[in-house]
This record gives sequence, C-alpha cells and structure tokens, in this order.
Amino acid sequence: MKTVIGNDVVHIADPGIAEYHRRTRFVERICAPEEWARIGDDEEGRLLLWNLWAAKEAAYKAVMKLRAGIVFAHRRFVVDESLREVRYDDLVLPLWSDHAEDWLHAVVTNGAEPGLSRVKEKSPECHQSQAVRDFACRAIAEAFAIEEGGLEIVRPDEADDRVGPPVLTRGGEAIDIDLSLSHDGPFVACAAVASQAT
Repeated sequence: MKTVIGNDVVHIADPGIAEYHRRTRFVERICAPEEWARIGDDEEGRLLLWNLWAAKEAAYKAVMKLRAGIVFAHRRFVVDESLREVRYDDLVLPLWSDHAEDWLHAVVTNGAEPGLSRVKEKSPECHQSQAVRDFACRAIAEAFAIEEGGLEIVRPDEADDRVGPPVLTRGGEAIDIDLSLSHDGPFVACAAVASQAT
C-alpha cells in the first residue's frame, strides 16, 4: 500500500462560523455521537468542533486515495478523544494538528510520520487555488530537495467525471510524492509525503 496524506485548514477567526458549535443539527450531522457529546457551549467546544471538522476532512482526502468510490459522510470518520487518530471502518490513521490564533491545520496519513505540513496567509489579490498550488510547489521543492522549476500540480479527471486528488508532476509525469491541498479564507495549507509502498 502506498503512503498517502490528507490535510485541511480552517480559518477559525472567521466570524461566520463562530456559533456553529451551538447549532445542534449541524454538530449532530458532522459528529459521531461520542464526539458531539464532548462539544460544549463554550470556546473550548468551538475549537473542538473545528478540530474534528479539519481531522475528518483531512482523513477523507487520505482515505479516498486508498479506497476508490467512497462517499464522504463526516460522521463515518471518528476522531479519538486525544485528537491523535481518525477511524474509518477498519482503517485507523494517525492525526497531527497545529494551530495559531486565526487558523488550525490537520494532517492525516497512513504513514508513521506527518511528512511536510505548512500553512501560510496568502496575499489578498491572489486567488486561493493558484496561491495554494504555488505555495505547495515551493514548500515541496524545499522539503524534498528537488528543483522547483517545472513542478506543476494537476487535478486529473476520474472515470466517473469527478475530479481526482491533486498530483505533483514535472513535464507531465507524476512524481512519487503524495500531496494534499487546502484553503480557507486568507489561509492556504499543504501537506506532502514520499509515496513509497508501506
């Protein structure tokens, strides 16, 4: 099995999401019962909800590369109480997370190490999709000691007309590094790992 990675960044300072932890229907739609029972009505509950959200999003991005055709149902991805693992059916994947005042970032992989994990605030005039691709190419080139020139991130079409996960290429050929991209509000984030067989 190849090593895969998923990530998600959440702009936790966004006032538009400040009260979601108090929306019972939203919490119960996103969280498994053992998770939503831990979400309180306070600031700690707000941060826990978005940690769970980011972990589930990151886990889905990793698992979809291992199991073709899965449907994303947040409640099926269960995050343990210590916020160190995500379970999806029989898969148990390690979880790493980081945060600052305005953002939190989750990384999930089936490998033993979290690999490359970076978050950056983008310039306001740059489109999120282009900003995260440029940022990821620079970060991967530096972290994996490869030349940045000619690196490109593409999103291949899958057989059922959905867009597949991003792939790092040079000259149209895939490079043996698995990556994941995320953006939310002013923040872009990437994660990458050498995709050797485990």
